[in-house]
Amino acid sequence: MKNQFFYTITQQVGSDEAPEEKSIMASLNVDMVIRSVEIPSGELMIILNDFHQEMITLPDTINIKTNRVIQGKKEMAVVQSEITLSPEDKTRFYQQTNIAI
Repeated sequence: MKNQFFYTITQQVGSDEAPEEKSIMASLNVDMVIRSVEIPSGELMIILNDFHQEMITLPDTINIKTNRVIQGKKEMAVVQSEITLSPEDKTRFYQQTNIAI
């Protein structure tokens, strides 16, 4: 598949007392990328064109008229996938998608 970009995800596994890092491979379809932005940490955030609806819970708020806490209510929201690439993967992404750096 020529339209797949493979990148590394690092996850924390194990307990809080003995955390370990595990690296796994993942991929994204470069045809689905609609936007990318370099964030201050040197990583690259990629937004994909996979808009879908999800049920989210809004945080608890206080009704200022009654001074009562309103429990978080559920609401439908339209969301999309955001992938953050490491600086090394960012360089490879630029090279493989022919974006000048």
